[in-house]
Amino acid sequence: MTADPEQPAIEDRIVGSLTPGLDWVALVRAYPLASVAVAASLGFLIGRARGREILGILGDLAGERVDESVRSVLIR
Repeated sequence: MTADPEQPAIEDRIVGSLTPGLDWVALVRAYPLASVAVAASLGFLIGRARGREILGILGDLAGERVDESVRSVLIR
């Protein structure tokens, strides 16, 4: 699956909808360490609040991917 160069990335659309008018790419380039610290802090807080739910979803996704891979190998 390749990304369409005409279509903005999903993270651009999400951040753009949350903060219209903010050039977050320029902000991250200007303050890279602060950006990493903020992202890590948010990830930590989200992980503490929704960790089990996230792990369940990731486990289901990983299982589906393994299933697809095994099926593609067996069908050949």
